[in-house]
Amino acid sequence: MEKNKVAIALATLLASSMAWSQGYVIDPPSRAALCQQGENHCGYGERYHADEVITIAGSHDFAAPGKIASAGNDEFDGLNTEGSHWQKTVIGEVPLDISWQLTRPTQVSSWKYYLTEPNWQNAIGTGQRLSAENFIQTPFCTFAGDGKFHQGMITHQCTLPETQGYQLIYAVAELAQVDGHPSEKITNIIDVDVIKGEQHSDAAIHTHWQKEIGTLDHLIRGKPLKINAGDTIRVRFFDHISEVPSREISVSVLPGEEASWSETVANAINQKYQDVRAGVFQPDGDVQPEKGEINSVYVPQENPLQGVEITIN
Repeated sequence: MEKNKVAIALATLLASSMAWSQGYVIDPPSRAALCQQGENHCGYGERYHADEVITIAGSHDFAAPGKIASAGNDEFDGLNTEGSHWQKTVIGEVPLDISWQLTRPTQVSSWKYYLTEPNWQNAIGTGQRLSAENFIQTPFCTFAGDGKFHQGMITHQCTLPETQGYQLIYAVAELAQVDGHPSEKITNIIDVDVIKGEQHSDAAIHTHWQKEIGTLDHLIRGKPLKINAGDTIRVRFFDHISEVPSREISVSVLPGEEASWSETVANAINQKYQDVRAGVFQPDGDVQPEKGEINSVYVPQENPLQGVEITIN
């Protein structure tokens, strides 16, 4: 019975995850992206659903005070408390490339980037949470969408205003309204340390593995999916039309692999395919399987695959 419940939950997850626009800033990595990669210590929601920090679009780009980093979503409330615990990316004052990873085919109508006020840390509100007043109200960088659906990496070159020290970049991707659904925005906070003369490596954006098509790890009823020895994990691949059965991989979990099953599955994918890579995205653009982390699946930009899911037998 429990296996059937998990199968139903995964089927529901598949149907929803293949339908909705999702994404996050991958470089410089957003707060949520670093949660997924295990560099920030976060709750389950932030770790497993880093690409779902999404809010209903309104007249204002910022969510309510105290809920900006989470896009007003209680599932990601752990992102809202400011402090020294967030990992920062060192950048210089030269033009800055900001790259998104769109994990589903997504149509974006506009992109905007805001920067915190110079004294934002002294002006932060009650409970060490952000408000719109902590940001310069005019975005320092904007781009219009091209009316097309995109999946994979999208990069914008921006000129950062003169600033220094610990600052936050607030990235907003306003999604086009599709099929009568309310317009939405993906919003990400990026923690940066601006140091004159430094230059942020852009190795990540030149990776061969440009397109993330899904993750192996999932939450079921709010908890990480539990796998037992003897379970068989089917990895199922999808293109823009339907499932691609010829791509399917089956992996049987051996005793001792229960806690590292996604690493085991990632290694199996990497051993079978040259054009698919599973693991954790690295700062140098490589993808390596890791135990205890969220192992995702990537392909080159031109690869027709668009999604991956798992079924437990």
